[in-house]
Amino acid sequence: MRNLFALFLMVPKSVSVLMMFGLVSLLFYSTWWLQADRLSSPWLLFSFLAAVTYIAVQLVGSWILYIAAYNADRRRL
Repeated sequence: MRNLFALFLMVPKSVSVLMMFGLVSLLFYSTWWLQADRLSSPWLLFSFLAAVTYIAVQLVGSWILYIAAYNADRRRL
């Protein structure tokens, strides 16, 4: 985790700001699910788990790859 935070600090400030906006929007999106009786339905619970899996794999995973690619490109220069 410490290594991931160090990678986050090495990207340009504009990318860091955009990623912070992305994290805030993910938190805002997640709060909709945490309202009363949303997770009491089995179908909504399944949808919530599918959404969390999508967010973790697709969005956050791609951000980590973008940071790693940016730093690898900087090392080559």
